[in-house]
Amino acid sequence: MQQLLKDNLNSILNGHPDQKTLEPIFLEVLQYMLENDWKGACHESCGVLFLLLKESNINCEWRLGEVTFKEKKLNGNPIIFDHSWIVINNEIFDLSLCKTNYPLVDSPATIRNLNIETLGEPEVSYNIESGWEDSPQTITIKRTPLNNYFDNSPIHPTLGTWFLIEKIYKNLGKSFSLDELKEKYDGIYWK
Repeated sequence: MQQLLKDNLNSILNGHPDQKTLEPIFLEVLQYMLENDWKGACHESCGVLFLLLKESNINCEWRLGEVTFKEKKLNGNPIIFDHSWIVINNEIFDLSLCKTNYPLVDSPATIRNLNIETLGEPEVSYNIESGWEDSPQTITIKRTPLNNYFDNSPIHPTLGTWFLIEKIYKNLGKSFSLDELKEKYDGIYWK
């Protein structure tokens, strides 16, 4: 991972009361995304962050809504898409913008409402209301409990997304019970 991203993440989180908890979690997920070219995983990566943060006693919300680019356009039209992000104390944390399904809309991650590369405003506006209907994928996601979504992810042939959670827990030196986590996050849905 680029040193600039590590340094800027540290700078943005500096002074946050939970910096020592947040920083290693965000670094682990961002590093996985970049090293494995994990594209189009906004819902899945936010699910991972949500679980890791909740298990670290961080009060957070997992949001699913629409975002639009403030300046980028496609054929003169605004770029609007369904997306997931994390909110902590009314601040947006969004790693997955850097690896969307569409390279045209890749953008630096947002940490505490700041662009991780420029330390300025993010390139997107969050939680807009376009009036468009949810995509079929978004409808499915809203109806699927988190543990089922993780179980059925293609990220790993037998463990699904639990593979990444297990990997991050090990990298952070934390112990956990996969069965207990699966049971605990049964029935948890996006907001």
